[in-house]
Amino acid sequence: IALETVAAAGEVRYARWDELVAGVITGATFGTKYYWDGSALTTTIPSGSGQYVWQVGIAKNATDLLATVEFVKKNA
Repeated sequence: IALETVAAAGEVRYARWDELVAGVITGATFGTKYYWDGSALTTTIPSGSGQYVWQVGIAKNATDLLATVEFVKKNA
């Protein structure tokens, strides 16, 4: 998970497993799993045909995410 937005040629800092990413979610409940849908974080597993499903984190509290990047599956 990228920790910041940078220019195309810039270096990107990223979160590693179990690293806290502060302030990236709102109104979350502890333990809620988050997925990447290709453009945004979501709590619903992406279901698009041929889409890769990645779990990217678990809510630590209402606003902070613990990075847990894991490939789940490729949709049929």
